[in-house]
Amino acid sequence: MKKMIILLCFSLNFVFCVYNVGQTISLNDQQLTREVCHSSDLNSDYEVGDDFSLYDLNGEYNGGTYHVMFFDMSATWWGPCYTSQTGPVGSIDYYLATYLDDYELYEENIATFAALSDLNQPYSCDAWANLAPNGGGDIVSDVGYGMFNLYNSQSGFPSFAFVDHTMTVYHKSNSAGTYSTKLKIQEMLDACIADGLCGAVDFDNDGLIDDDNCPNDYNPGQEDNDGDGVGDVCDDCHELSGDVNDDYIIDILDIVSVVNIILNGGINSPNYTDCELADANYNGDGLINVLDIIQIINVILGN
Repeated sequence: MKKMIILLCFSLNFVFCVYNVGQTISLNDQQLTREVCHSSDLNSDYEVGDDFSLYDLNGEYNGGTYHVMFFDMSATWWGPCYTSQTGPVGSIDYYLATYLDDYELYEENIATFAALSDLNQPYSCDAWANLAPNGGGDIVSDVGYGMFNLYNSQSGFPSFAFVDHTMTVYHKSNSAGTYSTKLKIQEMLDACIADGLCGAVDFDNDGLIDDDNCPNDYNPGQEDNDGDGVGDVCDDCHELSGDVNDDYIIDILDIVSVVNIILNGGINSPNYTDCELADANYNGDGLINVLDIIQIINVILGN
């Protein structure tokens, strides 16, 4: 009977059902929204007043930016929460920026925040943030204990929860040190990297990441005939004067294109792209006219 009640509880996502380690957070609970009441000065995607939800951090639905998460659930009136906030954990984002391996490569994949209950009893959101050694990170107002009810550890404040990139609860506790927190985040991050979902990803499988001039198109040779920093396979504008149709050949077809541009309004024609107009303006005088045609003919004739 007890097992049936637990299963029913999680299947219906009642707010009093607490997620345990190893359980994946339902989409319904990921969409629980809280208002941001303090924004981190270090690295925040939020402003005060923004809506926040775990769903926003789910790479499967936000466009592909996966996250590993650490959040602190505290109440403004409870002494142990005050002690935690005034210690290094209160500024965990600053600690991670300093000590986590290759933080700058993975900072967009790390989310740390506090879900703060009972504002103004006695601390306001900003006052709570100011207790932290470096001003505190992102804080959301956990009205009605919504997040606490879902993710707390042993029904006590403070509670700390770690959630991995699959939206699975990785670890929970009622105390957190900076070193142990860093290790847990590193473990989750390593798993996300191993899955190819965190950090710099070689999306086009051409063996290049940081300096790939076409990050979404396979081009291991990095060919760039016009030298504009955009590879040929993804460059919509080859920037070769006279080559109006961008086929890397200056011929009669380009002359026809220039004539059509002239007949359709010249340099200000709305029917052609900026790239086409720039290539048609062969002599660079800001006009497209018979002088450009003459020069393109000379190029074709080898003059």
